[in-house]
Amino acid sequence: MKTKCLTLFFLAASICMTAPALANQYGVSLSGGYSPAEDVSFFRGAVKVSPNWKWFEERDWYLGLHFDLGFIFLNSNSDVVNVTDAPDSLEAISLTPVFRIQRTPYSNTVSPFLQAAVGASFFSEETLQNSEPIGLDFGGTFQFEDILSAGVQFGQQQQFELAINYFHYSNLNFYDQNDGIDIYSATFAYWF
Repeated sequence: MKTKCLTLFFLAASICMTAPALANQYGVSLSGGYSPAEDVSFFRGAVKVSPNWKWFEERDWYLGLHFDLGFIFLNSNSDVVNVTDAPDSLEAISLTPVFRIQRTPYSNTVSPFLQAAVGASFFSEETLQNSEPIGLDFGGTFQFEDILSAGVQFGQQQQFELAINYFHYSNLNFYDQNDGIDIYSATFAYWF
């Protein structure tokens, strides 16, 4: 199962990153956040690829799609003594299709948006230290990445973006253990 998921993930990432004929726009983003329930810091960098697919453009609001290839770092801030030898940090990679409802820019070039996404991620560790002695047990390295965001795009070419986000990572009971993690963050993005 793990090998098949990994193969599919890298195949999808390769298609996304090597199909420049489909991509009209590229971007990069940096996110920083925190999981208050787990006392874990969150950092995420992403490469964004947009094929410029848009639906319902005849109105003020339209639906769009882009893909995020994310690089994630989770770090425990807890001083609780861990009894399971869970590491205090982990790295992950994710591939996530992001659906966005966005308004056409106002005259001041500000364009608000809401977005939602469900993608796949692979963690470097199956456990992580948190505010409990037993730590988090993700069950395995494959996790789903769920994202809800609200933000604004701005600039003369709509090149800048600020957003607040909710991230959730869990495995949808693929494994016996499924301790998920909820993270709140802010993101700055730049589109080329």
